[in-house]
Amino acid sequence: MKKRTPPWTEIPKRPVIDSGPLFESLLWRFSESFDQPDLISRPQYLKTSDDRAALAWYLPLAKPIVTSPEVIAEIHGRVTREARLRQPRLGDFWKFAQKELSQLGLAEELVKLVEMEPEILSRFGPTDTSLIRLGSQFRRPVLTEDGPLGARCKQERLEVLTTSDILSLFLARERSR
Repeated sequence: MKKRTPPWTEIPKRPVIDSGPLFESLLWRFSESFDQPDLISRPQYLKTSDDRAALAWYLPLAKPIVTSPEVIAEIHGRVTREARLRQPRLGDFWKFAQKELSQLGLAEELVKLVEMEPEILSRFGPTDTSLIRLGSQFRRPVLTEDGPLGARCKQERLEVLTTSDILSLFLARERSR
């Protein structure tokens, strides 16, 4: 499968980040820091050490990052459902995540449900609608693995970034060294 060339020549900065990549990044870093590799036994996006290295390289360069409270709530649901974290480990995860996200300059931007565009809300739900709105409002790339969300972002003339794109940027940088 041929890798597509990203449409940018510079590293996209200040991305709006969806729950999938952010969840896997936080869970991977947490599992690594607490020596619990079984927590992220079946990653969807960060499958290889290159994938993980690429995201670890990208996020500090791209900061500050932006997301919505809905994304944070989705991450909480996934941590309890998929990683099956319970107290006190769940508390450890959120202390860790708070520190990590603070280092990335996280800005959580609220998009009120009553102010969301009804057509987008009815099709995408509140989380994705908030990401579309934030990408449009701040004119920032949206980091997502969600195909329909990415297509809508492109329709809104927003740049879409995937973990594969980040890997391509990372590998290009490595080759040029």
